Amino acid sequence: MNRRFVCSRATAVQSKVFTLIELLVVIAIIAILASMLLPALNQARDRTRAIACINNLKSISMGGALYSDANNGFFFTQVKADGSASAETRYQTLVLPYMGRDTVMGDREKAEFLWCAKDPNLAAGQKSRLTLFDEGRISYGYNCRHLPGKKNSMARMPTTTILLIEACNEASGLRGGHYQANSWALPDGAAIMRHGLQGNAVWLDGHVSAVKARTVASNAMYEKGVLYNKFFDDNRWTLDNKKE
Repeated sequence: MNRRFVCSRATAVQSKVFTLIELLVVIAIIAILASMLLPALNQARDRTRAIACINNLKSISMGGALYSDANNGFFFTQVKADGSASAETRYQTLVLPYMGRDTVMGDREKAEFLWCAKDPNLAAGQKSRLTLFDEGRISYGYNCRHLPGKKNSMARMPTTTILLIEACNEASGLRGGHYQANSWALPDGAAIMRHGLQGNAVWLDGHVSAVKARTVASNAMYEKGVLYNKFFDDNRWTLDNKKE
């Protein structure tokens, strides 16, 4: 057998083996880089969602201010003239005309500013936004215990009193959004953290900020030094921040 042929064939086999090793090394490097970059990409995505959530609240707040101006300074009423409540008196319905939308089916479904991207109601994918809207399963809860029937001129502490905050309906099992936020920890309409230990809120003076909890407990937003609750002074719910 020609020695030159044997040598060239062996060299070709060695070259193929070396190429396979190189491929494995490249794959390993890519896997390492991906594991390093993935957390950073997730953090960037979460920051983007948090910013979008803040912008949602700013938009709703501006609509709320226009509503108040058009209704003699009153906050969202949530009730009819006879004292009854319905889907038509919920704040998300009342604010739509002041945000360039109507209350017809199409506009209710397209009111994307009512949902945070991290709201589990959206991730579940089982219901349309129209259904979620009509059921009150939006991401931001209204300070329903202390604002209806009150005028903005009555607010003694507008910079530290909640207008809207990220809220959930714990009874749903998903901790998905809810249109009301109670001033003490209740399973139906509780302030919630959706961005790490933070939940976004808009205050009576119109500014938006993140409220930071100290623990991951379900009632963490109602602890002293955070939002507290209506039964104590220095809460963030009553118009003068005093206990009710």
